[in-house]
Amino acid sequence: MHLAFTGILTTRRSDAALAAKRAGAIVHGGPSAQTTVVVRGRPNALQAAGRDAGRKLMAIKHLREKGHRISLLSEATFWRLVGSKGKA
Repeated sequence: MHLAFTGILTTRRSDAALAAKRAGAIVHGGPSAQTTVVVRGRPNALQAAGRDAGRKLMAIKHLREKGHRISLLSEATFWRLVGSKGKA
């Protein structure tokens, strides 16, 4: 699985990336044609583009329009799948 994170996470992004790698994922800085999963943290209220229009979310939309299958996971679902934050 190729994974990227977007939004504000409840833990350090480096800790989340390490947990994802331990679970077998390849972590990218942003979505690309290789991305299969994006973990979405809390939206950034200061984002000028609005709640659902951040740069990474727009990239996902464009990739999906081109036929790429990308799943969005909440941060809570991500932690359930890789194990608790304490085990990361």
